[in-house]
Amino acid sequence: MTEENENVPPDNTDGSVSIDVPDGYENKAYTPEYIMEDVPRKTEVNGNNVATESNGKVIDDGASSSSNNEGNDLRSQSVVSVSQLFRYASTTDWVFMFFASISACINGVLQPVSFIIFGELINDFVDEDSGKTIDLNKEMEKFGIYYVYIGLGAIVFGYFQNMLWLRASINQAFRIRTLAFESILKQDIGFFDTNDAGELSSRLADGVTKVQNGIGDKIGSLQHAIAMLVGGIIIGFIYGWKLTLVIIAMSPLLFIGAFATGKVIGMITSQEQTSYAKAGSIAEEVLSSIRTVVAFGSERKEIDRYRVNLKDAEKAGIRKGLSTGFAFALFNSTLFGCMALGFWYGGTLIGDGEINAGDLLIVFFSVMIGANQFGQVGPNIEAFSSARGAAYTIFKLIERKPVIDSLTDAGEKTKIEGDIKFVDCQFSYPSRPDIKILRGLNLNIKPGTTCALVGESGCGKSTTVKLIQRFYDAAGGRVQIDGVDIKRINVKHLRKHIGVVSQEPVLFDASIKKNILMGHPEATEDMVIEAAKNANAHDFISKLPQGYDTNVGEGGAQLSGGQKQRIAIARALVRDPKILLLDEATSALDTGSEAIVQAALDKASLGRTTVIIAHRLSTVKNADSIAVVSAGQVSELGSHKELMDKRGEYFKLVMLQNFEEQEEEELNSELGSVISESEREEIIARKMMRSLSQLSNTGSETDQQLVKELIDREITHRKSIRRVKSTVGTQKQVSKLDRQLSQTKEVKEEELPEDEPVQIPPISRILKLNAKEWPYIVTGIFFSAIAGTMPVLFAIILAEILQSFAENDPQEMEKKMEFWAIMFMVIGLVIGVAFFIAQYLFAKAGEALTTRLREMAFTSLLRQEIGYFDLPQHSTGALSARLSADASAVQGATSTRLNTLTQVVVTGLSSLIVAFAYSWQLSLLVLAFVPFIAMFGAIQTSLNTSFAGDAQKKLSQAGAISTEAIMQIRTVASLGKEDFFFDKYKSLLMGPTQGSRKGAHIYGIAYGFSIGVMLFSNGACFRLGGYLAERDGLSLSSIVKVIIGIQFGAMTAGQVASFAPDYVKAKTAAGRILALFDRKPAIDSYSTEGIKNEIKGDITFTDVEFTYPTRQNVPILQKLNIKIPRGRTVAFVGASGCGKSTSVSLLERFYEVAGGEVLIDDIPIKDYNIRALRSQIGIVQQEPVLFDRSIRDNILYGIEDPSQITQEQIEEACRNSNIHHVIMNLPNGYDTKVGDKGTLISGGQKQRIAIARALIRNPKIFDRRRRFLS
Repeated sequence: MTEENENVPPDNTDGSVSIDVPDGYENKAYTPEYIMEDVPRKTEVNGNNVATESNGKVIDDGASSSSNNEGNDLRSQSVVSVSQLFRYASTTDWVFMFFASISACINGVLQPVSFIIFGELINDFVDEDSGKTIDLNKEMEKFGIYYVYIGLGAIVFGYFQNMLWLRASINQAFRIRTLAFESILKQDIGFFDTNDAGELSSRLADGVTKVQNGIGDKIGSLQHAIAMLVGGIIIGFIYGWKLTLVIIAMSPLLFIGAFATGKVIGMITSQEQTSYAKAGSIAEEVLSSIRTVVAFGSERKEIDRYRVNLKDAEKAGIRKGLSTGFAFALFNSTLFGCMALGFWYGGTLIGDGEINAGDLLIVFFSVMIGANQFGQVGPNIEAFSSARGAAYTIFKLIERKPVIDSLTDAGEKTKIEGDIKFVDCQFSYPSRPDIKILRGLNLNIKPGTTCALVGESGCGKSTTVKLIQRFYDAAGGRVQIDGVDIKRINVKHLRKHIGVVSQEPVLFDASIKKNILMGHPEATEDMVIEAAKNANAHDFISKLPQGYDTNVGEGGAQLSGGQKQRIAIARALVRDPKILLLDEATSALDTGSEAIVQAALDKASLGRTTVIIAHRLSTVKNADSIAVVSAGQVSELGSHKELMDKRGEYFKLVMLQNFEEQEEEELNSELGSVISESEREEIIARKMMRSLSQLSNTGSETDQQLVKELIDREITHRKSIRRVKSTVGTQKQVSKLDRQLSQTKEVKEEELPEDEPVQIPPISRILKLNAKEWPYIVTGIFFSAIAGTMPVLFAIILAEILQSFAENDPQEMEKKMEFWAIMFMVIGLVIGVAFFIAQYLFAKAGEALTTRLREMAFTSLLRQEIGYFDLPQHSTGALSARLSADASAVQGATSTRLNTLTQVVVTGLSSLIVAFAYSWQLSLLVLAFVPFIAMFGAIQTSLNTSFAGDAQKKLSQAGAISTEAIMQIRTVASLGKEDFFFDKYKSLLMGPTQGSRKGAHIYGIAYGFSIGVMLFSNGACFRLGGYLAERDGLSLSSIVKVIIGIQFGAMTAGQVASFAPDYVKAKTAAGRILALFDRKPAIDSYSTEGIKNEIKGDITFTDVEFTYPTRQNVPILQKLNIKIPRGRTVAFVGASGCGKSTSVSLLERFYEVAGGEVLIDDIPIKDYNIRALRSQIGIVQQEPVLFDRSIRDNILYGIEDPSQITQEQIEEACRNSNIHHVIMNLPNGYDTKVGDKGTLISGGQKQRIAIARALIRNPKIFDRRRRFLS
């Protein structure tokens, strides 16, 4: 095969490149302003972000926020106000939140009310000790009944508190998700030039989840705590205002600290989310281009790139843990200081006779426990602050007003005839305004005529197509449709009358029929079939087992390139557009299909305005007019004959292509089999001399220059072709392979496998995931245990203080009170320091775990065989969503949760120990209630498992739809299918939303009973305590220690129960991650086994049979036999879908053969080390994939150690692929970013860079496609 190279003009001394043009036309140098393709670009200089201008507004493309961003930069580190956080709540949601708030407040006040009962109980005990006659048993029975009433109230109001808040948050999350997705869909295309599609998808998934978590039941818990505090203070003032004033004197310190740390946590969370969003963007980019990544052996590079952003997020998470730990430590230390002061002063008031012991306890417990409960809502405040940070970006996205709103009803809906006029059009892309693409373009295309735009890659052809679709607005001049300024026409109405077929066709993950119907949803089945026939697609579709109902897979992965393009053509034809835009519409078709489809397109063009962009000039000869676009202007305009007679730029382009076609035709006619390099050299030399002789006869200077360019071109080609030893191409016929390549048979398609049920792993294996951090975890558990002893120490000290009230000597009582007050302060400091250390250690361990799990999951994904990614359930969107969600969820069972879990377990155990030590009867009574507590916890956990699994699956499906739409937004906008994807996304969200609403009732019931049963337990304990006091003389001190232990035990049990949902989600997520870790790929890309010899290039297919994993009953290759000697060039030809690309995939060992074998150098391909094999194969795909990096990084993508490659080698590879002169005229040269999937450069330039990427590896086997080259 010949390597296609374009005309390379000589370099000028000023760094620009000039060409000869016909007389009468200005000689324009190829300067950086217009050398690149007419597509959006991000400006970056030396790796630093540079502000660019869009629509008169400054846009900072960096990570820092700017007041002038106007919504384009979504990475600001701000937070929304509290009131604005609920801006998307409906009237129903406000009603839910209102009654949920009332329920939370009542539920919170019930706790201080219970302390009144406790205080009165203490007074009865003190009165009895003082000799007063009371019926203690009867009093305790009364107090026990009171506790039952309070318990019933807790059940009812606890249920409404949790259920209503969850329902409101679920509704708002659904609304925010849909509004955000709708806003993304309606944004102008320029928005996507400066905002990464993968990052937008990540924010839509993770960001909204954070908002939902922050505005749900955690707010109810916060209100509950506030109500406890306020209610406690009120009760405190009633029973002892002086003591209450002293206790609350230090309260400002508590709230100031909570407010300040909340702000800091919110900002850090925003930074963390930005890093995770970048990591998510990388994951989506890699997973959607997995074949390119694997073919070039760049798995490790991508893992390293992914890890960098994970590490940034990990650092932010650790800082957040430090801030949280400091806040809690400060709060607890201050709280204990208040208690010390309160008891000391309370003792003084008792000595003065102003209050009694019961009043002191009522005041103390009401105020201090309320304050303590408020201090325990740190995770809730953290979640709320995180929600404010996440909401800022999402709300900013929702409220961003697009420059061009594709969903608006505004604008004229005039009848479209198809008269297109460009009047002095100036244009630069918003992301790179310093590079002018169009410079006064003037062109009039009459209705019903066909106009072809030709010219060098990057001259501005595709920009005109984008302006006609109104993806962008011209910066100067105007575009008119039927004499009306395009800005006055309704965008959706305009695009409805335009049919587009692009050079890289995009299909969606749906059936063939549904893909065609996206062009015209109301089309009948006959219309769909007729469009498919006109696009020469009906025959191959009919042979598929499910015909038009066959799913094409993500991005059309289940079809060949030619099949995809024919379906895209049918999609454009079925809508019967007034304007037809064909941007390399036949570039992916085989020669036979191309002629048929071109004829169909010519027929379809009749009666409608057609704009054709084509590199192959033979396809535009019949156009009514041909416009040569150069430097953003029309340099020549006329029919084919008129322009050929002018012998100008168009003439030169035609002659260059004719020369190449003659060369290939001669090779095909003279050689019926594979040819050697020496034979090829001889034919090329003979042909060149004949062409030189023929053209020299004209004696024209233009023709002499043309001959010189042709010779230069062939020299460049021969240099490049020597760099490879064997070449497998897919363009022209060299040997008759079509007889060996099988045709698809009509057989029944096998059902696609569904995801296997998640196996819940044992907790021991989940904990092993954090094994490397066990030194941190063990140390953290130690300090958490110290913090967990706080309630027991509190109970012991409190009992001793109460015992001191019985002292008859006031001085002795004061002395004891001072001692125990000091002990309170000491305990407060120790507990505060322990909490801070534990919080830091667990944050470090938890963030490390999240990073490790994400990296390991990403690593495991890149290890899987290509067939794994062909399955519908393994779409890019679904896998990306799992990467982010599952790793975070596992923390619910490990790391950070162990901190709180350790504290509550130590509190519970130590409380029970104290209780048993002082009264085993009371302790046994408490244990009798444990089965009921366990039962409600089990019910909650069991139901949550089923709801969580189903919701996660459906959320993943919705995420896959949103990711697909965002990643292919240009096709979505072109087809006007924003509403279609929005409705589909919304319907998929309804499933998990409804499931979550049902789950809210279960959570509410479980939460209410978990509190109510504890209060029932306390009531029974008081009743038994009174009986034991009368019968056995149980002391006041012992009863207080037991009761306080039970109180804290009840609070502990409630906290443990609240962890059940997170724990279940964690185990389910861990099951999915571990299943991925355990999966053994059919072809292991990381294997170190196998032969690593340098291959010579002999290729043999022996009786090869093959079917794709997703259609195992559809044979693709049937007994394929072919032998390709080393150093030879062979082309695989045949109808689209016959198995040409499959053969290349087998050489890359993307799949295993079903029968027969593939050999290289007479060694079965299975025996080679997979990485060593792929490192010696160069591939240039039909739809080349570039990554969002610099040109240099993309060229070196397949090199394991880029430092070993010199700049000279890079430039040589680029010269051989005819791209060096283009790169050198860019402002940043080889450091220029190509954008997401290479969107910042043209299709031809992408393919030439892809060729350079393949050549620089010096491959022994080379697969090349060149359909996008001019």
